[in-house]
Amino acid sequence: MGAVLGIPERLAHPKDEHNELIPYNAMDPRVYFVLATDDGDELGRVVFKLSKKTHPQLTENFRLLCTGEKSCALGLDLHYKKTHFHAICPKKGIVVGGDVVNRNGSGGHAATDVSFTDRNATLPKEVGALCMLNQSSKSVRFDSQFFVLLDKIDHCEDGVAFGKVTEGFDVLRQVLKFGSDSGIPSRRVIIADCGQL
Repeated sequence: MGAVLGIPERLAHPKDEHNELIPYNAMDPRVYFVLATDDGDELGRVVFKLSKKTHPQLTENFRLLCTGEKSCALGLDLHYKKTHFHAICPKKGIVVGGDVVNRNGSGGHAATDVSFTDRNATLPKEVGALCMLNQSSKSVRFDSQFFVLLDKIDHCEDGVAFGKVTEGFDVLRQVLKFGSDSGIPSRRVIIADCGQL
């Protein structure tokens, strides 16, 4: 792959601690969102690195929702593209999105067609953490809703952290200015495009 891009293979293809080439399908995927306001003002690109080793199901579900490779029996495209952040909470430093069904936080659908559980321990819920949101406070099931932590929080029981922001953190910080104390956005921020890098 590196040779096609004019990059030496030793630089384009990472190796593990034993100097063995890591197969592409074993690497932690990187996905992106291009964010814009509903007026069409582009805010920029955000890149997430997902932890396939610790959370394979969550990672694959989120990756599929970014690429839009799946649809469901209801005829819905299971894709984050054209969805929006339905909750933006500047005081808590959290943005919430991923409702691919109702687009208001009341629904969601896993790319695997059924919601699923993930009992693996969460990665640290630190600034920049990407977390999959539980279906409810009493549930350990997940579908498509997620949130990103933009400020340090003392305690967060909701969701499981399975990735982190690696680029575009400043873009997400811009999104907070469209939020409110109640979390209801003053202006809609849309995932104008998304995919896998």
